[in-house]
Amino acid sequence: MLNFLGKEKAGFTLVELLIVVVLLGILSGVVFSVLKPEFYRNQTRDSVRIANVKKLAEAAESFYLLEGYYPDQSTLADSPYVTSWPDDSPQEGDTYTYSSPSGSSFVVVGPASDGGTYEYDSTAGMVEKCDGSGTCLPLTESPSS
Repeated sequence: MLNFLGKEKAGFTLVELLIVVVLLGILSGVVFSVLKPEFYRNQTRDSVRIANVKKLAEAAESFYLLEGYYPDQSTLADSPYVTSWPDDSPQEGDTYTYSSPSGSSFVVVGPASDGGTYEYDSTAGMVEKCDGSGTCLPLTESPSS
């Protein structure tokens, strides 16, 4: 390429560099998903599991607001607040439990990919990631952490 003085100019244009960066980004995304497919599958399943736990917690809170008490699991499952109980979602064998022993609070428990659980305790008001030893930590934005 010649500049206005007739000298040859070396280097790449901004558009060429931008195209290369975009292609490298796409390629790296494909490579990561090919190299670690189980990690990404588990991360996706855990996101669905967290959403299921939140959905059941919201249904229990709605029931409480309109009925005045927290129901047992069968009453909640048969109520109009839960369209379908999310067992076997997103993976076959996934089970979700709901319990309200006192009627003034409740706990929703769902599975996690690493063998732990996701739990929503109405007294805490948030979903927590629990390991097998009973240690629970509040969730961050990413279910994989």
